[in-house]
Amino acid sequence: MKIKPLFARFWEIAGAVNIRIKILGMALGLVLLLGTGITLQVRIALTKTVSSQLEKQSISVARDLAARSTDLILLNDLFSLHRLLQETQINNANVLYAFILDSNGRVIAHTFGDSFPLALIEKTASLLKIIITPLSCKPMMD
Repeated sequence: MKIKPLFARFWEIAGAVNIRIKILGMALGLVLLLGTGITLQVRIALTKTVSSQLEKQSISVARDLAARSTDLILLNDLFSLHRLLQETQINNANVLYAFILDSNGRVIAHTFGDSFPLALIEKTASLLKIIITPLSCKPMMD
């Protein structure tokens, strides 16, 4: 017994169908193809937009937290600093955790409870180097 190629089998079935059914099948196939394409494009665009907005929000929250924590760090008020981190976490649903490092890279406040996951510092080492490294200041000539 000889097995017919799949393409030939398809044309046998398609040839036996009424022309009206063929036109409806082509229209349905086109609608499904275009619908899938548009859905994928919208999903990609939405993902990019949401990611961009989340990044902007996280930068804004980090800058606000940095500005509000400056005096507390200088006064070494660790309790108020911890409370500030907790309030920031409560008021911003997208903030899962927060921590503040001193100039030596030591954790001075965090929202992790009793212990801080040190692996987090290792995973964010490149970003932390940017944050911790002091800016070089050149004297201004008048």
